[in-house]
Amino acid sequence: MPPTARPSRRLYCANQAERLGEPLAGSASEDARWLLIEQPGPWDRQALTGSDLPADVAQALARAEEEHGIKVHLIRRTAARPEIECPRACFLVSTERGNSWMERHPLERPEQVLDLDLAAFGAGRPTDPAAAWREPVYAVCTHGRRDPCCAERGRPLRRAFAAHRDDQTWESAHLGGHRFSPTMVAFPYGLCYGQVPAARALELAEAHERGEVLVELLRGRVGDARPVQVADAAVRASEGLRGVSDVEVLRWTERASNRASVWLMAGGRVLRADVRWIPTGRPRPVSCNAAQAEDPGMGVLEALTPLG
Repeated sequence: MPPTARPSRRLYCANQAERLGEPLAGSASEDARWLLIEQPGPWDRQALTGSDLPADVAQALARAEEEHGIKVHLIRRTAARPEIECPRACFLVSTERGNSWMERHPLERPEQVLDLDLAAFGAGRPTDPAAAWREPVYAVCTHGRRDPCCAERGRPLRRAFAAHRDDQTWESAHLGGHRFSPTMVAFPYGLCYGQVPAARALELAEAHERGEVLVELLRGRVGDARPVQVADAAVRASEGLRGVSDVEVLRWTERASNRASVWLMAGGRVLRADVRWIPTGRPRPVSCNAAQAEDPGMGVLEALTPLG
């Protein structure tokens, strides 16, 4: 195939999801502890071990993911290799409901990340009161080596955010859900958004800073189980609730392998959302680099019942 024919293929998975009208809700990561470490320069498909990060540091962070139940993500301002080694940023973020916080730790050298109390972080405890960070962080996936859609669609969104919130905007490695590109996470709440038009960057940033959610672009709150993500978005849409704290998750239970019930407090009343995971009926490559077609499934609201 000649090079001039590649762009349509490069946007295949995101175009397919848009054409099918695939729901966004229920597609965010379920990880609630995020370590974001600045790593300029190029990233390979597996960013953590395929960047200029020293190999021993990358391997130690990969072990920490398993040992402490955290998620390590690379962030950067630029894909260019720096001429001079500079201090880099590192954020520890808990997106857990009722325990949402963020710390910023400047690192003179990347190996200093291993001096942080990652065991405490993995347990949901802040590690240093002096490191508390209250500014938002907007992480936009631009990881083209993982999926071309993330670069083609993510870079314009990153530029749009940087035009309004330069200090708070970062490129991010793989966030999952390439087919929903451009995708991003707004911290500290961990609101994951998909199919975000660059023209709405300022609107999203201003809403986030008011403690509000753009429900129509919401994939879910990272750290929530996927049935909870579906229920939260459905209740917000049904009740017209935009505030981050307008919906409180009381509990949830899995009723079968593809069914769950979620109890929420919203608008001063308790609601039960019955969620079911069903096939989309349209198998296709869910990534531009996928070798085979598959049906990713989707979460749907079966019933929303007021309980009081």
